[in-house]
Amino acid sequence: MLDGVPASAFHYLGHLSYLLKLIPQRASEREADSMLTAAMVRMANRLVSDRLPKDNDLARLWKEFFKRLPATAIVRLPTKSTEVSSQIARSLADSELRVALLWQDFRDADDSGSLMWSPLVTLLHRLGRLMLNAEDAIEHRSSIAVRLLKACRERPADWRNEIQQLPLFSAREPGAAAHAVAFTDVQTRSNNRCLFTGGGDWAKEFGNAAPELRLLLIEPEVAKVLELSASHCEESACDRPTYATAITQRSAGAGPRRLTSDEFERICLHGQSASPRASSKSNCGTGVRTFRPDVSCGR
Repeated sequence: MLDGVPASAFHYLGHLSYLLKLIPQRASEREADSMLTAAMVRMANRLVSDRLPKDNDLARLWKEFFKRLPATAIVRLPTKSTEVSSQIARSLADSELRVALLWQDFRDADDSGSLMWSPLVTLLHRLGRLMLNAEDAIEHRSSIAVRLLKACRERPADWRNEIQQLPLFSAREPGAAAHAVAFTDVQTRSNNRCLFTGGGDWAKEFGNAAPELRLLLIEPEVAKVLELSASHCEESACDRPTYATAITQRSAGAGPRRLTSDEFERICLHGQSASPRASSKSNCGTGVRTFRPDVSCGR
């Protein structure tokens, strides 16, 4: 029945009120693979390209419909329908996923839906082909891609190879605007120990010290889901005066000077300091490294 209902019916109060009378109020207790749930998921995914109505009564009925979906049949997306690019929303609506993708303003409850890899990688390729220029759109696509990947708990061993050239993720060079990058771009920076997940201002100081190293900043969740090592600049762990202390050296009676790239690699990325206070104690975690000027994290 629901498959024959056009998405336009959700924009009419009377039509949607009647439709909700046909859907059991306890539909959320159904199994995720039940026929009713599957039909509701398909309906919900046709609505992901729309914004939550401004009309309060209509918006309330939308939320009531989404409320009747089982938590195991939904994946909540990390932004609101009113904020996301229409290009991204339309790409998501064309997906053939077996779970409903819901914007933050569609439903407040927790989700526990799980995605299969085959339809997900098809969706990721569609998202990766979008030509996005606006910084917020690039960042939204990145956070959505991360959320979708996290919801796919059984990815194949070589899953990163299947998306390696897709510019799905948001990154920025110190002091610059966010731009889209692919897994291969981020992996190269990680291998060169030039990938950071925090401390934008301090990373900018790093870039000023050795610009040829081309540092890259990404969100911690991107590094985690891609299983890449990245240094985290932890402000609370650093003595003042900040990173300038670590990236400049003074000769006797001389002022600060720019480090050579070799000095930058030795001091900033491997934690080896010319200061007698330097310590070789490791503070490295798994996956994401915490960088501190007096701590060696050079693996």
